[in-house]
Amino acid sequence: MMKKTTGLLSYELSENHPQHSSLWIAGAFSQGMYLQKPDGGLFMLHDTAYGSIPFGIAIENAGRVLRDAGVDEHCEAHISDENLVITGRQGSLTIDFAFRDERPETPSSPVDAETFCGTIIDRLQYTDKGVLKHLADPEEPWTAYSKMAMTVIGNRGTYEALPDLIGLGPGLTPSGDDFICGMLYYMKHRIGLTDEQLPVIETIARRMKKLTNTVSCVYLDSVIKGERFTMFDDVCFADSEDSLRRAATNLLTMGSNSGADVLCGMVCAAVER
Repeated sequence: MMKKTTGLLSYELSENHPQHSSLWIAGAFSQGMYLQKPDGGLFMLHDTAYGSIPFGIAIENAGRVLRDAGVDEHCEAHISDENLVITGRQGSLTIDFAFRDERPETPSSPVDAETFCGTIIDRLQYTDKGVLKHLADPEEPWTAYSKMAMTVIGNRGTYEALPDLIGLGPGLTPSGDDFICGMLYYMKHRIGLTDEQLPVIETIARRMKKLTNTVSCVYLDSVIKGERFTMFDDVCFADSEDSLRRAATNLLTMGSNSGADVLCGMVCAAVER
């Protein structure tokens, strides 16, 4: 992990990159943008509110910084082992970074599964976000996508059906992919996976590049590899109802539906344990 803080800016990047590689700006969103590397992989410029993301560079007020520089998907970007330079219509934005090797610690006493599920479901009831909420809480109204998901799952356990949810639903990262990320993340870091459950992950890794987009593949791949996301950790390892409620509310700000559908996946993981 690379990290450097200078003034108001904080940057994080997961790996060293070749000298002066040209990058393709794959898409912009309100809190940042995705950039594609020469090998086809992506990393994300994002607001510091998202915390640490394995394939991300966190910048305070990222959306404003990029807009002030006149940066959009038509601009040029280059990266070396020392900095990232994006040339916008209003000038160049240079981001420096330095190596950082430490990994986040896992809290030892998170709330129990019953409290976890009750608190998350309560948060989901107070948001219009999320199209798979019925999977986590049968009291929630059906949506077209939750009906599709339930049809796909059928009589199987939800975990066994995960590979068939790849690419399902709306969004830059489809809701089915967000749900998978949430369920796998909770199972990997809160419960632990058994040898018998590993083939499901292998199937997801094998199918995802054919069934969903590049952005979703990066998220899925990171979760499969056990990479850590601050916003996910804050939810999974919250040590009280209050801290869990705050963390869940914060995760709901991620994307149009992404945060909510990630939370749905986490609830289903906690129930299936």
